[in-house]
Amino acid sequence: MNGKIEYLWHFTCDTRSQFWPKTGRQKYLTSPTTLVPDKFIGEGSKGRIVAPPDLSVDVLPRRGILKAGYAVTQKGYYHNRRENDYNALTIVAKGKMQVSYNGIKREAKVGDMLAIPQNCSCQENVPYGQCCVYWMHLDTRGQWDLGTETSVKKSKNFKDIACIFEMYAREVYSPSRSILYLESLADLLAELLKREFERPMKALNKTDLDLYLDKMSQNLGKDYNRETAAKYFNCAPNLLDSLCLRLYSLSFSKILLKMRMKKALELLHGKSMPFSEIANKVGYSNTSSLSKAFKAYYGKSLRNF
Repeated sequence: MNGKIEYLWHFTCDTRSQFWPKTGRQKYLTSPTTLVPDKFIGEGSKGRIVAPPDLSVDVLPRRGILKAGYAVTQKGYYHNRRENDYNALTIVAKGKMQVSYNGIKREAKVGDMLAIPQNCSCQENVPYGQCCVYWMHLDTRGQWDLGTETSVKKSKNFKDIACIFEMYAREVYSPSRSILYLESLADLLAELLKREFERPMKALNKTDLDLYLDKMSQNLGKDYNRETAAKYFNCAPNLLDSLCLRLYSLSFSKILLKMRMKKALELLHGKSMPFSEIANKVGYSNTSSLSKAFKAYYGKSLRNF
């Protein structure tokens, strides 16, 4: 680090390092992260790092946006992330920043989006001038498909995201803020972010679905479910169910259950095999879970069949 740069604070541990110059500014849209010392966080317009006052209702986390903010970083800013337990997303609003990941060094410019999936690494720094960014921590429930490696790409919805960010910031800091208005803005922001990671929809037809179901039947011990199947076809779960009902008169989940019960019955009638092993082979975590499903499906327990 350049010895002439004065830092407001810095933080270092096994999974991350961050150096924050005194000239930097940050405006949170959510409650603050635990990384910034409380003594440096003000309310309203007080201080260089501020958080919304009286944030008793934090609507962004309900949309999977755990933390968010607008940061103005200066020369000397440095952030090294390693093995985050969340997805990190940074969009450059003004200026430039340097990023390093997977042996790649590149410059992120206005409109560029830095996506760091869970458990991935990246180094960010501002070697000169000023860089302004919108940043977010996204949950890992599966609604955000950031890929498997850190990447930088052009944002498809940069102007719209910037507009919603600024509108949300004004409202969340307003003394007369409306939760209903914030909810609407949060919905728009979440939708725009999801569109950033949309992939072309795979053909959703009987041939492709049959191939997928056949592959599934060959390895029922794998964690298959409606959501993972819908993600494979890049479609809404309801759309997948509609096709299954039209073609097979069963929802996807009921098709999967039928396969598992049929396989379990086959294994029961075959070679002597412990119930726990049967459970594992048909996708249940333990014998108890399999027994409940089996009895509900066939009307008899595993032992009495």
